[in-house]
Amino acid sequence: MKINNYNYLKLSFLMLFFNINGQLFSQEIEREIEEDIPVYKITNPMLRQNSYQLSIRPGYYMPLGGTSSYISSAGVKPLTIGFEVVTPTKYSYGIEIGHQYYQQYKPRATYDYDGTIISTAQVRTMTINPFIFTFNKHFATVDKSIRPYFQMGLGISRINYIAYWGYSIDQKKRIAPMAAPAIGVKINLDKSYNWVIDSKIKYQIAPFQYDFISRVNYLSADVSLAFRWWKD
Repeated sequence: MKINNYNYLKLSFLMLFFNINGQLFSQEIEREIEEDIPVYKITNPMLRQNSYQLSIRPGYYMPLGGTSSYISSAGVKPLTIGFEVVTPTKYSYGIEIGHQYYQQYKPRATYDYDGTIISTAQVRTMTINPFIFTFNKHFATVDKSIRPYFQMGLGISRINYIAYWGYSIDQKKRIAPMAAPAIGVKINLDKSYNWVIDSKIKYQIAPFQYDFISRVNYLSADVSLAFRWWKD
């Protein structure tokens, strides 16, 4: 079969047209696939949005300075509950609510009690209920397994001082401002980032001056198994 020049040009044009369109269609598919790839590469939702962390923190407390003249014994004092919003950046913020109860027995001794010299044993107690707003600066990104951090805590504390002088009771209550700076580290335990060990050393101080106490200040170390989640 003979193909004239006109039909040959038509055939060449059609082949060129389909070749160009095929290449354009192929490039469009490759471009769409390339655009979708980054979405599938991000498997950790914490890199895209805020997550939330709940922790229950028993702690070992040691009285310092103005508090140790009243209660000097250290020990495990429950309990602090913490809630934290963890952002995709190196910052997080939250609240901590605590209950701390301290008690120490003092053997019989001679005291000046309201201008009267008495000889008695004492039971010294103090209850502290802090309500603290926290702000954390982490030194590693949110997807790292180990995240050291610095924390600044500011809030208020309800202080209830009760000293038992034999059959007499001396009580003082006060709501006082409280500061609680801390350093700590978070360790992610699983690939889903749901379980975290969160441990820190914290110093807390509040103005409270009464009888044996010139201020309330403690150094504490606590560790918790925290649970973290996000909306989707």
